[in-house]
Amino acid sequence: MDEVRETHMRAHLTRVLALIGLIAISALAQLSAQAPVGLHIASLTTAERDSLMREVPRTGALKVVFVCVPAGIIAFSTDGPSTSREALRTQAVQALGPWVAQDRITEGTITLHAAEQACETARDQ
Repeated sequence: MDEVRETHMRAHLTRVLALIGLIAISALAQLSAQAPVGLHIASLTTAERDSLMREVPRTGALKVVFVCVPAGIIAFSTDGPSTSREALRTQAVQALGPWVAQDRITEGTITLHAAEQACETARDQ
């Protein structure tokens, strides 16, 4: 009887650990997808910002999460849990195409925190 109980407990523990592992993997995928990607746009104007804020969300899953005209920075995120930062960056550059010339866009890896700091610095000048 004890062997049956022990076998049952091991099987249950294995299922619980597998479930915890799947939840952790899912959470990590969502966190990496939700990390915003920031781009620098040379000479960004308020009119361009207004157009981008209005039109970019209509193009698909992209969301504009931060814009700073003085620093020329715009940050995007997506609701798609399987989108990598590289894919998000590519989508963002493509979405900007109708409103911003490609040669004005500097693709970089700027975090939301760094974008906010750059904006604060630009506003102080």
